[in-house]
Amino acid sequence: MGDIQKPVLFACTLNCVRSVMAEAIYKNVTAKEAQSCGVMPGPSNGFTIAVMQEIELDVSSHFAQDFDSLNPDDFSMVISMSSEANSHAATWAAGRINHYHWAIPEPGAGDGNREMQLNGYRTVRDEIATHIHQVFQL
Repeated sequence: MGDIQKPVLFACTLNCVRSVMAEAIYKNVTAKEAQSCGVMPGPSNGFTIAVMQEIELDVSSHFAQDFDSLNPDDFSMVISMSSEANSHAATWAAGRINHYHWAIPEPGAGDGNREMQLNGYRTVRDEIATHIHQVFQL
C-alpha cells in the first residue's frame, strides 16, 4: 500500500468490534500508529475484549469515537469494514485520502451459547488479521 506516513483509520458501524480489533492488530504487527472510529460510537463489547486478550492484546480501555471527531487530513487512509462505514467513509474522505473497503461480516447477533458467540468473534478477529497481513504485505 505504499509508504504510510500518517496513521491508518479503521472504521465500522459502532467502533466497538471490527475497527477496534483492526486498530489493535495493525498497531501490534506494524508498530505504526492507527486509530478507529464508527459511524456512531457504541458501548464497549465484552466479546471483543475477550478474544483480543486471547492474543495478548488489551482493548479494554478503548474509547469509541465517530467520524465527526476526526479530520481526514490526519490519516494516510481509511479502511471501512461495514456497509454503513463504507458509505460514511466515502463521503468523509471525499478524495482527500484513499478509502478502501473490506467486507468483514459481523460476528453474529447473539445466537448460541457464550462459546459459540466467542467463536464468531474469533473468526472475525482472524479474518481481520489475515487482511492486515496480506494487504500490508507483512
